[in-house]
Amino acid sequence: MGVLRLLSVRLGLKLTAVPPERQGLTVEALVNGDTAEGAVDAPFTEELLVLCGVGAGAMNLLLAELRRRHVAIALKAVMTPTNAAWTMQQLHAELCREREAMEKGESAHKQSETAAE
Repeated sequence: MGVLRLLSVRLGLKLTAVPPERQGLTVEALVNGDTAEGAVDAPFTEELLVLCGVGAGAMNLLLAELRRRHVAIALKAVMTPTNAAWTMQQLHAELCREREAMEKGESAHKQSETAAE
């Protein structure tokens, strides 16, 4: 996390680590500074980067710099109106499902029957 912290300071971004005892909180609650605990039965330990309120330029610079420095963070997301209501645990599970689908060459999201016709 040292390189990520350094880059976030350089780009003027706020970086917040989410300990396991807070993974039960929603993404939105964490972004808004909620200090409550939202524990889960089986916390994940894999790194997960969630970007919120980061402009496209800063996001591209951050991601490019992470690649350049060979910093691998397998799971990354941007906060959206949909995932803002998810707990970190739910977001992690969804990102893992998407990663597994991509590794199999499948789509992680099912198209509606109307769209497929």
